[in-house]
Amino acid sequence: MSPDLQSFAAIAVVVATAGVFLYRAIRVKKTGCGGGCGCPQKPKNDKIVKPLGGL
Repeated sequence: MSPDLQSFAAIAVVVATAGVFLYRAIRVKKTGCGGGCGCPQKPKNDKIVKPLGGL
């Protein structure tokens, strides 16, 4: 790989990574609890099945 192409590829990777970080930092977060947000309210999941017996 030529040095010019390698430099361009490295800059492209850095710019793409910075863009992802910037997007995640400024995106609008959904309201309500989907889990992992640190709010005191826990999400309800009625589909959780507790195992029967002591396996």
